[in-house]
Amino acid sequence: MEEVEEGLRFYGIGGAGKITCSECGFSEEITSFVHGTGASVSAYQCQTCGKFASREYINPFSNCRSGDSSRPLGEVPLEYRPSRVQSLLMVIGLIEGQMQTTPIENWRASWAENLAHFRGELACIPAEELERIRLVEEESDAAYEASLFCECGGSLSREHVIFCPNCGATRMLYKCEYLT
Repeated sequence: MEEVEEGLRFYGIGGAGKITCSECGFSEEITSFVHGTGASVSAYQCQTCGKFASREYINPFSNCRSGDSSRPLGEVPLEYRPSRVQSLLMVIGLIEGQMQTTPIENWRASWAENLAHFRGELACIPAEELERIRLVEEESDAAYEASLFCECGGSLSREHVIFCPNCGATRMLYKCEYLT
């Protein structure tokens, strides 16, 4: 049987609040994860020095204006299309993931219909435009990944168990103050 490490991880807690060590009482205000339209802030911990850090991800594309989300993709103004394409690709990926992991007799009736509709929307976008969107998104993601290092040179993580920067204990408590 695989051993599972217990404890808090930043990827499992959201919002902003206070993290406290049950062993030594160390406490710090943190933003574990919050998002808005076009940006998000995520907390990380340096795996070398233990310092908490936050990083902001800014979507490289302008968000659709209200009303654009219901328009056919081909009618959405060019400056908002990349954001709409991102959304469609994400939803397609979610539906395909569910279809791959769910027995066919348990599929929701809307999955195949929605998948066909969303793929049809994307079909009206030239391949060159889709490739440009992919490259910009890839470049933005790479820049964000490059920021995931601490001032001490250690790597930042949301996946590892959070440990106290003061005493090293892993018995940490998190009290969320607000979510977005």
